[in-house]
Amino acid sequence: MRNNEYGWTLTEMICTLVVMAIITIGGFWGYRDVMYRYKTVKMADLVTSVASSIQTKYMGYSDYLGISTDKVKDMGIIPTDLKYNKAQALHHYMDGRLEIFSVDNVKQNIEAEYFAIRLENLTSDMCFELGSIKWDNNMSSGLLAMEVVAKPKNETDKEMDNVGEYCTGIDADLFAAPDRGYAIACKNGARQSFPIMPRYAWKACNCTHNTCMITWVYK
Repeated sequence: MRNNEYGWTLTEMICTLVVMAIITIGGFWGYRDVMYRYKTVKMADLVTSVASSIQTKYMGYSDYLGISTDKVKDMGIIPTDLKYNKAQALHHYMDGRLEIFSVDNVKQNIEAEYFAIRLENLTSDMCFELGSIKWDNNMSSGLLAMEVVAKPKNETDKEMDNVGEYCTGIDADLFAAPDRGYAIACKNGARQSFPIMPRYAWKACNCTHNTCMITWVYK
């Protein structure tokens, strides 16, 4: 002080701390947003890469009879960084269940003509992101349909296995437009081409306690 050297005033210190807090909070939320976007892309890549690998392995076969999550894992199709144990099955990158199973063509009475990849236990945000992004549903991808379901509080797991009370069901309703495929936002019954429009995706993904799920059906 005697040498005309002054420290910070209280006001200056408070202003500095406020600026530092704003920068820290902004950086934190920015990091979270980037990581969430990264996980969204990784989840979408998981579905497309597993589907492509299954199609390659089954090339030349007339059906997907006997296909299951365990069988696909034993074939070396599942990425090695996914969590898996016999008691809790296979988990995707958001720690929910990943299921793979065959789908019958009920209209033509063909058993196991298609297969499905289902991601369960999704948050409403991740469900919305995956439901509303642009999916390639063309002859090369073989993607026929995508179905989004939110689990109401009073619905049992067994009912969810049958796609839920708000949906007509993939097995029965998949083939209305077999040449182009479609997406279903099951919460409000809307059916449309890919991708699901955001306003429908938000309604379909209005789930509680990470109970949303999305099923992709491939040829």
